[in-house]
Amino acid sequence: MHRFLSSMRQRLPSPKDPAVFFVPGDLFFTERVEIPSGLSVSESDAYVQTALEGMSPFSLDHLMWGWIRLSGTHDSAMVYAALAEKVQPRLPDGMGSGVHVFPSFLPFLEMVPDRPMVRAGVCGDSVSVLMFDRASDLPAEIHTTTAESGLGDSGASVVRQDMLRALGLRGWEIDSALYSHEMPVWERSDAMICPVCALGSEPEAFVGTGLRLEGHALWNADIRPFSQKLTLEKSSVWGRRLWKATAVILITLAALIGLEGVAVGLKARVKSQKEWIERQAPRVAAIESKFRNIEVFQQGAAASLQPLVMLDIINRMRPDEVYFTEVKARDGNTLEIQGMSEQNGVDLLNRFRSELSASSQLAEVSLDVTSITQGSARFTLVAKFNELPHPQPAEAPAVNPESVTAS
Repeated sequence: MHRFLSSMRQRLPSPKDPAVFFVPGDLFFTERVEIPSGLSVSESDAYVQTALEGMSPFSLDHLMWGWIRLSGTHDSAMVYAALAEKVQPRLPDGMGSGVHVFPSFLPFLEMVPDRPMVRAGVCGDSVSVLMFDRASDLPAEIHTTTAESGLGDSGASVVRQDMLRALGLRGWEIDSALYSHEMPVWERSDAMICPVCALGSEPEAFVGTGLRLEGHALWNADIRPFSQKLTLEKSSVWGRRLWKATAVILITLAALIGLEGVAVGLKARVKSQKEWIERQAPRVAAIESKFRNIEVFQQGAAASLQPLVMLDIINRMRPDEVYFTEVKARDGNTLEIQGMSEQNGVDLLNRFRSELSASSQLAEVSLDVTSITQGSARFTLVAKFNELPHPQPAEAPAVNPESVTAS
């Protein structure tokens, strides 16, 4: 895997150390081609190739050619081609397989003026004159001269003047500046800018951002054989995809490692909390036991007071002449009472029974007279009560669970 990545990287142009070569533009013939609107990228490629085959006396196999396109008021393409046998001797020695090769006039094609004008630029030892016959479009003609022995310090201006005189450009507006291109700037492996500055200005002033090529257009502008460019372009595309995929994988792995760390931390915290809960379990059990004891005590106290409540209800209806001699509680809601009445015994007891039976708090009432002596009577009363609210004992101080400690 490491070898594969290294080999792919070596085949791609490096933005840190770009290897872009410019060959003399006077080796090429140029032609501006109008591209019909609405064509796709592949259709535009085929259209330009067909146009070049129609205008060239040589087959494409014998040419080194390329083209660029500017979309503006006029959808034009500049096509340039040269015989391969003339270009090959001018190529630098040791040119790698992952570099780009362009004609020397390419950086100045983006210098489109806002009116018809003639402009000149120098790239290496080549001076090019570009004739823009309409605004915001590619030049109609390109003329290039390359000095065999080099331009020297002031040679570029002299060559420019000689070229302008030789062309006899009557009626043309001449741009007084001479423009220069030094080194391409890479934005990324598939996007390049050719900056242009005004030569001799103090300091040298850049003209816009220069020609910008990216993606498929960058390979179209290259002059190497089509099959070689196609292979390198595919390698570049797959190389970028590979690096992007590698970056995504690394980011995903980093995220997973981070999540694993969070999971380990949460697991440790849960374990710590569980151990703390287990340590507190005896204290909790002791507190629950104390509360259960308190509840049992309260229920027992309520149960012991229940007969008194039932007796109090009967006492409220008891006539003054009736006395109770013995009281028994049974079944939790029943009182068995022994008693006597002193005067008018039977009548008094009958009224007492009637009043008890009329009470909504009693379910059943039976009153039996057991003996009658000189107007007084002894009786047995059995009173069964309906469900009564449990009496509450005197309120005890509130117990704070947190203040109770295990014994």
